Amino acid sequence: MNPIIPRELTNEEIIDIIRDFAKATKIAITANFDGVEIHGANGYLLQQFYSPHANRRKDRWGGSREKRLEFPMEVINEVKSTVEKYGDDFFIIGYRSTPEEPGLTMM
Repeated sequence: MNPIIPRELTNEEIIDIIRDFAKATKIAITANFDGVEIHGANGYLLQQFYSPHANRRKDRWGGSREKRLEFPMEVINEVKSTVEKYGDDFFIIGYRSTPEEPGLTMM
């Protein structure tokens, strides 16, 4: 069995993923869901981008704390824009954040 070797996402792939969060939000609105929760915890992709241990990028999406937060913030902004365009004042946006690394906080 050949091991799967992870690779860094391209900028285009990151932009596509951000758009996919917006598309999923629109689908949730169309399906009359009460809201969406963005999962930025438990080692999933958004936490990996924020983690200084997992994110070793040297581009727009990595490096300083602010740059590591760029991807999660872009996802949040796209989801919020989608809700403003297609949802109503009662549609809930949640963000799950439980960093698993000592000293890692969103503040």
